[in-house]
Amino acid sequence: MDRRRRLQVFFLNEDFGWARTGIEVAALLRERLFRRHLGLSPVILTMKYRSDAADVQQGAIAGGALEPCVRFLNMYDWYQEMESAPRPGRRVAWQPGASLRIEPVPDTPGDQRIYDRAGRLAMYVFHSRTTGVLSYINHMDGRQPHRKSRRDFFHPSGVLSMTQILEGAQEQVVREIYYRPDGSTALIKRYDLDQPARRLLYIDVCDAQGRVIERFAREEDLALAWLRSLVAADSEQTSILIVDRSLLYLDAACALKQERGQRVKVVPVVHAVHVSDAADLARSRTNRHYAGFLEQPAAIDAMVVLTEPQAHDIGTRYGTGNIRVIPHGYDADPAEARAEFVQRDRFLLVYLARYAPEKRHDLALDVFARVVSQVPAARLALYGNGSQRTAIEEKVRALGLENSVTVGAFVSAVGPIYEQAGLSLMTSTSEAFSLSLAESLAHGCPVAAFDVPYGVPDMLRDGENGLVAPFGQIELLADKIVVLLNDAERHQKMSMQARDSAARFASMQVCQKWSDLMAQMLQ
Repeated sequence: MDRRRRLQVFFLNEDFGWARTGIEVAALLRERLFRRHLGLSPVILTMKYRSDAADVQQGAIAGGALEPCVRFLNMYDWYQEMESAPRPGRRVAWQPGASLRIEPVPDTPGDQRIYDRAGRLAMYVFHSRTTGVLSYINHMDGRQPHRKSRRDFFHPSGVLSMTQILEGAQEQVVREIYYRPDGSTALIKRYDLDQPARRLLYIDVCDAQGRVIERFAREEDLALAWLRSLVAADSEQTSILIVDRSLLYLDAACALKQERGQRVKVVPVVHAVHVSDAADLARSRTNRHYAGFLEQPAAIDAMVVLTEPQAHDIGTRYGTGNIRVIPHGYDADPAEARAEFVQRDRFLLVYLARYAPEKRHDLALDVFARVVSQVPAARLALYGNGSQRTAIEEKVRALGLENSVTVGAFVSAVGPIYEQAGLSLMTSTSEAFSLSLAESLAHGCPVAAFDVPYGVPDMLRDGENGLVAPFGQIELLADKIVVLLNDAERHQKMSMQARDSAARFASMQVCQKWSDLMAQMLQ
């Protein structure tokens, strides 16, 4: 039998949102590699509830970030049978009755406040900032002004998708009810509010009449039941579960492997540093995301790490096992214009990363402040999304950098940005591989970074394809950047070497490593 007909491949992820994480982008690149070079069509599984998943995927397709043939399946959509929901363009309209008064909300297009006959606020209606469709409605409890008692979420088609029941002054979620497109109840989640932190009590699965047919204590148990339904029980079929989010899926994947034996293979991917403190790799406690298989390697069939140094450190500390080194594959899009160096704005620095504490944008700004004080033509453009954006904007103002630093939104098309810039920054506390670093190099944009495990020492050569300084040495990294910006000839040479150095991350180089692993899984 043809190998491809005997293989069923799943990528186990958490989410696929409007602003994608590095892990989500890496999964998309891997899916394309499998489909184009290995003749396999993986299914990307996601566990996070997202009422607007259909619009997210359509938006990604329209923006060129996603090919229409990519196969996604969300756990909640599956239980809710959302494939039967009306298609985009056939939305179900919602209109309050005559007893309610509607007022548009100033400065928030589409949002509405809805009042009852007594003039009390009854509902607040939110519309998607991205697509303009109905997103969710907050219902007021009628006793306390503006206290919410219920929140309804809507599928992009307009059908009700999920209801949250809220209790108390803190408006905590005590129950969630998930619906099918026909209005029947598919799932019920009940929470215990008597604990210091909200705790899931159970998840009920309901039949088409809303009757409870199964109860699970954990979301992982619900995921296991889902995987049982998806993974073929055929003795001739091998199912490979490539686990990108081990904290969510590992227990379920390993339980399924125990049930099905050698027909199921579990292959987790280590996307980050495997210990909690990158400064103490030998003794620091194991990163909780990976402890489940690093400390019990017999439970899995293989693990994938992204660099040779990390594979060595994992093997030394936990035992060798079946460790495969397979970096993320990235190819510059041949349809994108490849900039000649003279076309670059070589005084433009860019940093593309989530606005998260571990990305240390504060250090990037400190480095740039020193650079621009010596090279006034220098500018820095930040792109991303996340909780730290406001703090970053405040630091820009505190350093007086408003005229030379821009704080931008997440972008999916990174190629044109790297092709335009002269240099990219990376000031994270750790990077197991750093897909953004590979993207920058592939577009001929050298990287200035702190030397943190594992991606930087594996991918950068100081003075050749980038600039490297010990972590936190702001003045040293800034001074190296200043020297480069003042030497156009050296800068051009480094740009060429950056592009050349990315060849080892090309899809054709990486696909052979995946092909070898797939062949081993079939033995």
